[in-house]
Amino acid sequence: MLNIEYGIGLSEEGRPYIVLPNDYDHKVEDRFFSLEIAHYILVMSLKDKRHLIDDEAIRAMEGAIEAVGTLSDEVARLIYGSMKIAGDAESSMFRYSFQVDTMNELLSLNYYNILRDNKIFIREEGLKVWVKSEEKIYSLVGGIDNENWKELK
Repeated sequence: MLNIEYGIGLSEEGRPYIVLPNDYDHKVEDRFFSLEIAHYILVMSLKDKRHLIDDEAIRAMEGAIEAVGTLSDEVARLIYGSMKIAGDAESSMFRYSFQVDTMNELLSLNYYNILRDNKIFIREEGLKVWVKSEEKIYSLVGGIDNENWKELK
C-alpha cells in the first residue's frame, strides 16, 4: 500500500496549503492519486450540486473534469507500462513469475492483467506460478483457462 505523508502549512496570506517532507521523492503514483482524487471530487461536486451552480460554472467544471481526467489517463498509462515492465523482468529472471498461497488462489487469478506486488503479469500461455501449499510450479499450457494449469516438472 502506498502512503503520502504531508502536513498543512499557511502562506503569508493565511491560505492553507499542503507541505510535503523535505525528503519526499516525488513518486508518479502520488501524482496519479492526486489526479484521481481531484477528478473524483470534481465529478461528485458537479453531480451533487449541479442545481446550485450557474451554467458558466458548470461548463468550467466540465472542462476541468475532462482535463484532469485526460491527465490522469496519461499517468495511468505510464504507471501501467512501468508495472508491466517490472512484471516482465521478474518473469524473465526467475523460474516463476510470482507465488500464491493455495490452489484456490491460483484458480481465482484474474484473466489478462494480474497485479502482484506492484507488478503486472499477463495471463498467457507460459505464465508460471509457484503455489506454496503444493510446493510446486504451475504453468499455463495450451490456453489460459483454469484447466490449462499444468504442474511443471
